[in-house]
Amino acid sequence: MTSALKIDMKGLCAFLLFVAEEEEEEEEEEEEEEEEEENVRCWWCF
Repeated sequence: MTSALKIDMKGLCAFLLFVAEEEEEEEEEEEEEEEEEENVRCWWCF
């Protein structure tokens, strides 16, 4: 993987985590579904 692509993937990962945190604050009723999403987050970035 090229370093530029790796940086882009890390940026995407950070963005997805930010979006997930924002959604979590707005949609506390769907906690079970969000817990499942947390387990799948951005494993390719690390």
